[in-house]
Amino acid sequence: MDQAQADALVRRTFSEVIDGGDYSLVPLLFDEDFQDHGPMGDTRGHDAFIETLDGFRAALPDFRHEIEDVTMVADDTVAFHVRTIATFSGEMMGVWGQGQQIDLWFINGARFRDGKVLEHWGPGPQGGARLMAAMGLEQPAAA
Repeated sequence: MDQAQADALVRRTFSEVIDGGDYSLVPLLFDEDFQDHGPMGDTRGHDAFIETLDGFRAALPDFRHEIEDVTMVADDTVAFHVRTIATFSGEMMGVWGQGQQIDLWFINGARFRDGKVLEHWGPGPQGGARLMAAMGLEQPAAA
């Protein structure tokens, strides 16, 4: 996959699937062995990824992402900046939002196989903590 193809795929996954909610595109854009390492933990497979997105969409119904600086770092891997913009007006972890505004930048990564996203690395635990703090939620204590 070249730079232009990778850039287009990353932008399409965010605009059409993650932000747009068009889950019919998941098998087309995400490998069947897809793994997501996101702010709330790891998921494997299409169904688990969709369930995670539904959870975010329920808590942050207007969420959207801006993608910048998609950069090839290996033959099959990119790094990129993601700006998450949303209003916490739904429910997450048993807490209802009170209209808290979310506007955070994160560094993400993605690895591809056969023209599809095989693996995605989101902001990880530190990013999850930043997101939860912006939402006014307490982070669970470490085990």
